[in-house]
Amino acid sequence: MRDGLKRGEVPWPEAEAWMDRLAAEAREAVRDSPLPAEPDQDQVADFLLRARRASALAA
Repeated sequence: MRDGLKRGEVPWPEAEAWMDRLAAEAREAVRDSPLPAEPDQDQVADFLLRARRASALAA
């Protein structure tokens, strides 16, 4: 579908229906997600620090 969209081969109503389906799927995925609404900034910063330190020590 995407390539046809780029080339203008997909009629607008079909493209719009596809976008609506994707938006509905995204809303459902967010609603059912086990992830928290916001990331734990401290945990992310700690992970990045450890990953960068391990990478620097491996070099």
